[in-house]
Amino acid sequence: MKRPRAAVAAAIALTAAGSPAEAGSGAAGAPATTSVIGGRVATIAEFPWLAYIAVKGQDGAFACTGAVVAPRVVLTAGHCIEKERELAAYSPSRFRVITGTADVGRATAANLSTVSRAVFYPTFETARVQIDAGLLILSAPVAAPPLAIADRADAALLRPGTPISIAGWGVTGARAKAGPAVMRSGEMALRSQAACRRETRVFDSFYSTRGQLCARDTRRGAVSGCFGDSGGPAIARRADGTPVAIGIVAAGEPNCGPRLPTIYTDAAKISGWLSGWIATAERGAPDPPVPTASPPRLGFEHARELGAVALRKLVGNRFRQGVERRVRCTRRGWASVKCRASWRNGARRYDGSFTISLEAEGYAIAVRESVRVSARAA
Repeated sequence: MKRPRAAVAAAIALTAAGSPAEAGSGAAGAPATTSVIGGRVATIAEFPWLAYIAVKGQDGAFACTGAVVAPRVVLTAGHCIEKERELAAYSPSRFRVITGTADVGRATAANLSTVSRAVFYPTFETARVQIDAGLLILSAPVAAPPLAIADRADAALLRPGTPISIAGWGVTGARAKAGPAVMRSGEMALRSQAACRRETRVFDSFYSTRGQLCARDTRRGAVSGCFGDSGGPAIARRADGTPVAIGIVAAGEPNCGPRLPTIYTDAAKISGWLSGWIATAERGAPDPPVPTASPPRLGFEHARELGAVALRKLVGNRFRQGVERRVRCTRRGWASVKCRASWRNGARRYDGSFTISLEAEGYAIAVRESVRVSARAA
């Protein structure tokens, strides 16, 4: 199963393992997949722009979901396109896209598209599952209608409580290996940014209010995205009833737990970039300019969070249940922080230090940690 490469967080990129459908394969050669946890069987009439994406990755085959946004353009997650171990997109020959059917097991050659180009949003934020967006430029136009993408004029749709729908071919359980090949869907509600930051903290310490949204099933506590739903749209409705993608499924809790939010890339943040690539694919315009990337900066808050996790691994409840806890941090560099911690537990007082550093590995960010703890009588 393809896992996220950002070791700083426990968040998982919702990408499914499995055998992708090959060109010309019918029911016998298609993958067996399941879908949205707590969802229901959906029809292509409900989600006519949805696309199933099969990828031959470096570490095995996997699948994602996407949305047709122009006759030759499918929008998905950046981590569905980027190679596992380098800063580059997969070769177009590694992708197959199925549109126009909810049952990929019954897909025919008419439903199958090849890819001429794969592009992911070119900033470092993908390393932290932020601005996680990618495009597949198809070799030929498809008949599926394009899905509208939110822009700044749709800001009202981002209010907490806005109902959204997701659909895809992701597994219905984190340990599921096979199941029906039919698309499923589910409903959630957007959370406030404060709630998103609080509720995702346990599995993603890098949630960003500047480029991400989150939602969960607040009514039943049953629906969430899971492996294979990555890249699918979070769909809201404009006042006139028009469906519009306000988000792109990016990540979620490691076990796809429905009581914690699913994280989405804010679609409005990439609408300008998307429009540029649609012009390139559909009208032969020049490639859009590449945004300027900056190196990731490790903040004190994140360093303390990561250090606390490291301390718990080392001393367990002696830190978590300690009192008089103090943590003081100093910066050692743009992406390195050193902290000293002290606390009391029963008759003993503990002193510790930890250094947290982020090191880039392509777009991936690895955490290097060094932790020491000593104890003495209180």
